[in-house]
Amino acid sequence: MLQIRMRTSRILKLVFTIFLLTLFLGIIGYEIAEFNISYNINDSVQIQSAKYIVYKSGTTYYAKSGETGRIVYRGSNAAAVIQLAINGLTSGRTSKEKILLQGDFTLTATIKMESYMILELDGKVTLGNSAGVNMLTATSKTNFEIKGGEWDGNRANQGTLVFEGLKIISCTDFAVEGVTVHDVKGNNISIISASRATVTNCVSYNADGSGIGLVFTSDSKATNNTVHHCSSGIYLFCEADGVIQRCERNTISGNLVYVISHDGISLYPEGGEDIIQWNTITNNTTYDCGIDGEHVGIAIGWNGGPRIPEVGSVHYNNCTDNLIYYTGAYVCDIGMLVKGTNNTVARNIINNTYASAMFIIGENNIIQDNSIAKTRNLGSFGIGLYLANNTYVKENSLLNIYNDAIWISTNSNNNKIENNYVDTAGGYWLVIDAADCDNNIVYKNFYYNTKGILDNGSNTIYMP
Repeated sequence: MLQIRMRTSRILKLVFTIFLLTLFLGIIGYEIAEFNISYNINDSVQIQSAKYIVYKSGTTYYAKSGETGRIVYRGSNAAAVIQLAINGLTSGRTSKEKILLQGDFTLTATIKMESYMILELDGKVTLGNSAGVNMLTATSKTNFEIKGGEWDGNRANQGTLVFEGLKIISCTDFAVEGVTVHDVKGNNISIISASRATVTNCVSYNADGSGIGLVFTSDSKATNNTVHHCSSGIYLFCEADGVIQRCERNTISGNLVYVISHDGISLYPEGGEDIIQWNTITNNTTYDCGIDGEHVGIAIGWNGGPRIPEVGSVHYNNCTDNLIYYTGAYVCDIGMLVKGTNNTVARNIINNTYASAMFIIGENNIIQDNSIAKTRNLGSFGIGLYLANNTYVKENSLLNIYNDAIWISTNSNNNKIENNYVDTAGGYWLVIDAADCDNNIVYKNFYYNTKGILDNGSNTIYMP
């Protein structure tokens, strides 16, 4: 009887052990299966997010379906395979389909964008030696995105050929995001006659033209980009062709621009017939811009040619909360130029300019609450008014000015100089340079360590 009980107990223990082992293996199997399902689902989502994936293996470029993984195009020419993939997107689509470029590509022909698509680069595109073509273009398209990766124009190996990096003409509702474009013989990123464009989080350098150019473009944004070592920085530009062109309601904000031959940031109406208005330049940083000695950190208006004919075409723009400074490594020109009417320049910081800090031409401009410190050249001043009328210079701070702090010259009339603070100027805190400067009002300013006021004007009004 005892042996039967012992045998039964052993059988029960064995059954219980088998049960526990089965349960444990079942749980592990469930976890493994769940992991595999999860992995497969995520992998499927990643693949399906792109209509086509283009890549290189050996000397051949392939385009495969992002849904099935099946190879649909192949060839030895990168641009041709990419273009086949673009042209193979769903005909008549009204939502964006994506093409993913993975790896490195060498272009000998231009990639042409279509509407309702995303071209994302996870790698690098290099323009082939002596190709000399625009790397990517879009003409009369809408609702597309160009995202990520590096676009190398390889300008050292292009001879005398001039070309653009990304060139977008007459397009609407598109974005260029997170791309790096460099070493182009023209403009790195060139947007012409467009609207509702966004250029954001891009890096642009080593361009023979502009780092980013918005040419007679409106309702667009260039934000949080870095532009350096280019001929020109970020330009809103109109051509001198006798046709009225407009740059309106654009926003240039949060950009870093440095070591630029011409203007760092510019509203540039090359033609007197052109109109640049209602634009905002805010929270940007420029340094060592205008290293050719003739251009400036930020320009509101054209700083070349005749001084007056185009002055009225640049108006109602806001330039606020920017930082302009110079390291001393280059001999640069003025920190900021304002040449137009009804523009507002406020809360900007301008430091260590070789020449004057700020130069104002035009009418009804407001220059308020700017901080200027240290001009370094004998002929430099803090704020200069030239052919300026009804300009309001108010609540600005000027420190350590090499020559005169505020300078009014040449038919500058009916301006109001109010409540400014000047500390330490090698010359006068205020100069009214000539008798043709009439009816200027000087009111409640504070100044220390200067030679005082030099007034050669007519009918100056001093208020307590």
